[in-house]
Amino acid sequence: MPNQIRAIINPELLIWARKAAGLSIEISAKKAQIKEEYLISWEKGQSYPSIPQLIKLSKIYKRPISVFYLAKPPKLFAALRDYRRLPNQPLPILSPQLLYEIRRANERRDIALELYELLGEKPPMIKAKINLNDNPEELSSMIRNLLVIDIEIQLGWKNVFEAYNEWRKALDAIGIMSFQTSDSKIKLDEMRGFSNSQMPLPIIVINKNDFPGARIFSLMHELAHILLRKEGICEFENVDALAEEEREIEKFCNHVAGAVLVPGDHLLSQPIIGKLSGINMVDDSEILSLSRLYKASREVILRRLLHFGLISSDYYSYKKEMYDNEAKKKAIEETNKTAKDGNRYIVPIYLKNIYSNGRGYTDLILKSYYQEKITLSDVSGYLGIKLKHLPKIEAAMPRFISYA
Repeated sequence: MPNQIRAIINPELLIWARKAAGLSIEISAKKAQIKEEYLISWEKGQSYPSIPQLIKLSKIYKRPISVFYLAKPPKLFAALRDYRRLPNQPLPILSPQLLYEIRRANERRDIALELYELLGEKPPMIKAKINLNDNPEELSSMIRNLLVIDIEIQLGWKNVFEAYNEWRKALDAIGIMSFQTSDSKIKLDEMRGFSNSQMPLPIIVINKNDFPGARIFSLMHELAHILLRKEGICEFENVDALAEEEREIEKFCNHVAGAVLVPGDHLLSQPIIGKLSGINMVDDSEILSLSRLYKASREVILRRLLHFGLISSDYYSYKKEMYDNEAKKKAIEETNKTAKDGNRYIVPIYLKNIYSNGRGYTDLILKSYYQEKITLSDVSGYLGIKLKHLPKIEAAMPRFISYA
């Protein structure tokens, strides 16, 4: 058998790509189905991989093959502040899946900025800013005005799926690109959402594994981060366990998100609230009714009721734990049902693509193509989809409401 052609690459790039992907030598070698000593040798420049081996590594590290031939490693994406850090503890190690989503989101932002330049247009600039001394209840009106969504529009949405889509559209309109994770392996206790507040074109990424109502809350929470100019990775649980500065920022963003989704004056004017005869007198049916009214999760309703002193901290904790257990049970039942009879609705690839990339980014790519600034091949690469799906994406964009 003739010797395989070796890829004479820069070994420094192999090390860079592996570490940027958050992978160890052991895991990388296992995924590539090679011996660890081979990979160690390649990274030291003592030998070189074959072309097929390099192709396999490029897929594992999610990098184009050409990057391994560069003279030096490209500049890494900006690290995001991790709000899951416990006091006096080192930052948790991010999973390879989350590292990839952060990189992917920043790459799409770079692409969008280049496309605006090709189109001869300036991306929208968000001048609005908030700070931790602001009253979250008062910020609610300002933020809703910024998004051009009044309460009557919100109440008119059919369901939580439409609400999620409409909030995302509103963010797109003011120049915030919202994406959804492509990898289903990112756990909610690692990330509910993250944001990058760089101007112009700040970005928000939402974990697709979350329930729709929770995704809406994540959007508003990350919007608060952007308006604070304090991007980060968030998961919202165990806020009291965070270091003091992180705790104050997360509590503030939680409060702002709740106030935007369920304005206090409107909530307190509801007949259900007026009929309460005392603290903790609200029951599950009333909480569900308010949840459906505002197209917000029951947990958000609980937060708002707690803020206004309509339920106690103990009652809030009791109900939240109950709802969390119900959600876990439902998720397990749906998984088991799918495994048993395979009846779960399969979302078409083109809809998944729109939801992952967001309307704003997708619109910009299509506009650039229609104005002959980019090629069809560029469209395929930028959207990460085969061209055969493009007609369906084009047809779905004007009417897009996802149930993913």
